[in-house]
Amino acid sequence: MRIQANHRKHLTRSTGVSDNSILFVLLFALCVLTNREISSRSSRSYSEKDLALIDGSLKTNAADPACSDFVIVGDGAFQQQVRTALTLLMYHDQDDFLKIKKYLREICQANHSGTQVSVARSTFYLAPQSAFYSVTWCAGDLVHEACHCKLYRDYWESWRFRDSNLIVNGKEAEKYCIKQQLKALEKIRAPVWERNWLRAQDGSHHSTPYADRNW
Repeated sequence: MRIQANHRKHLTRSTGVSDNSILFVLLFALCVLTNREISSRSSRSYSEKDLALIDGSLKTNAADPACSDFVIVGDGAFQQQVRTALTLLMYHDQDDFLKIKKYLREICQANHSGTQVSVARSTFYLAPQSAFYSVTWCAGDLVHEACHCKLYRDYWESWRFRDSNLIVNGKEAEKYCIKQQLKALEKIRAPVWERNWLRAQDGSHHSTPYADRNW
């Protein structure tokens, strides 16, 4: 027994590892893992559970402040999807939410997506394939079209009687609106694949006839 105890003592000294050192290493590893978990949670996209909480709060509060100034035309599911997207923007991207509120007051369910710009009140016709792709994508679409409306309003107030089509709907206008949409997707923590797909767009879809738009 004595020889065994001396042998253990010899091993401890020869390795140079103390109980305090082992404890320090374990605590350091725990801190690293905790920081990684916090970072992961802060940068993740919204889960279905997150969006369900927003959706549920809307169902129990019909007079939601995010939607009170909008005209939303469509079936019940469509209206609920748009309201959820607006609420998401109101809480997590207020600048773009206020832009939509100022420039895009009417949102209607339609077979194809596109906006009828107007000085008085612009109307966004939103197809189900875009509205229901995801709540974050729906929110990004609202920001995108509000940017088109802002371009039109700014141009009309400056030039009025000149042709504004290229300024509002041309390729450069699309690239600008895509850029603003991407910023919004980042703010509301949209899934990575949605942001990556948007980054790959060059605005060339601007020339697609309204009847041929499958988005």
